[in-house]
Amino acid sequence: NSGKFCPQRDSCRYGRTSRAPQKNDWKVRNCFCDPECALYGDCCIDAAAFNPAEQRFRYQTFSCVNMRQYGDVYMMEDCPKDWELDTVRESCTNSDKNDPFGSMPVTSVRTGVTYRNYYCAACNSDGQNTTFWTPRLECPTLQGYNARFKNITEEFLFDRLKLNPDSGQWGVEIDTIGIPVFHDCFIDPFLPDELTSLVRRCNPDKLTGSCPPGYTNENSGVVPDASDAAAENTEEITEVSEDDSDSTVTVDDTGLTKQEIAEYCDSYTAVLYSSKKDVAYRNPHCALCHNETVDSLICLNLNVMGRSNFALGFQPLSFAVLFDIDRSDGGEVGVFNPCGEMELWDPFFKKCRNIVCGEEGKVFVNGVCYNEGEVPTTTTTTTTTTTTTTTTTTTTTTTTSTTTTTSTTTKT
Repeated sequence: NSGKFCPQRDSCRYGRTSRAPQKNDWKVRNCFCDPECALYGDCCIDAAAFNPAEQRFRYQTFSCVNMRQYGDVYMMEDCPKDWELDTVRESCTNSDKNDPFGSMPVTSVRTGVTYRNYYCAACNSDGQNTTFWTPRLECPTLQGYNARFKNITEEFLFDRLKLNPDSGQWGVEIDTIGIPVFHDCFIDPFLPDELTSLVRRCNPDKLTGSCPPGYTNENSGVVPDASDAAAENTEEITEVSEDDSDSTVTVDDTGLTKQEIAEYCDSYTAVLYSSKKDVAYRNPHCALCHNETVDSLICLNLNVMGRSNFALGFQPLSFAVLFDIDRSDGGEVGVFNPCGEMELWDPFFKKCRNIVCGEEGKVFVNGVCYNEGEVPTTTTTTTTTTTTTTTTTTTTTTTTSTTTTTSTTTKT
């Protein structure tokens, strides 16, 4: 029941000769061993942070989002169930593509979590200490213009950037020999260098991570050995190399009940692939309860288009510029900062946005967002204490006012 089918890829200890941390890369790993695997639900079964109950709860609480240039990364894309502001929840789960600022990912430097947008960070009470990914403007048709006139700067784009109401496309309008020409620009998130170590890669394959409905209620409560090889030597684990992806190893199934197999399936990660079907499993126990045989399982996804972290890169020949999302923070000489505390300047719609509470007109006080003018005042609590013994009863009543305290004691 070790849960290690591909030891080089799903074990934290196999062949370890160095104390250096293992690389968190789905191209060479099928699960992870670092402390953060507890948060993301992708721990190997022998990871130091592995906790079965926690892994059941955390698995798939994050979405796996493919980002241009960066591949697949974990993101939080929803609000807690008890979040009450529907407008913020709607903005979190359904980003408006015409609102680049509101749809730009943010990463919390406090928790390390990346959110779909600042609304998601706000409703998860992680809006403070977040860093926005940088908007990258790519304007393909401006390459030729800039090669000719060489006058395009960030300030030039900033002054002319606007949303075309007819096409719903952002771009810049430039007057060329008296004729205004609108150049479409595409806006993509660009990961700042300081966030690189915080962003976590995810496996984009659709994993089967639970047993079929009713599996534990079927007859024959004990599952027989998965293969004769497993029965002969349940401790054997055969090495699987990058160059021998079709090699398989024994699953050490020693007569587990179906309930135990279902619990193992729910509790850890060690991704496997079926060589006969287009199916990926979270771990060997999930494959077992879906009637996969040992000789049908492999450690790598051989489907080229389905391999992890396939990324479409930026176009190197297009005209592109990184846009400072907080250009009015005082860092630029002569730029007035009109935004208040908890706000950032939106360079697209040219207005201040509340990034901590996620909704305009809110203020953040002691960890809670309130409507302006509705922040509760500090209140004083009056406490009455009565003490009784077998010989003496003392009753103390205290009333607190601005200047006076009265105490009365009666003895019997």
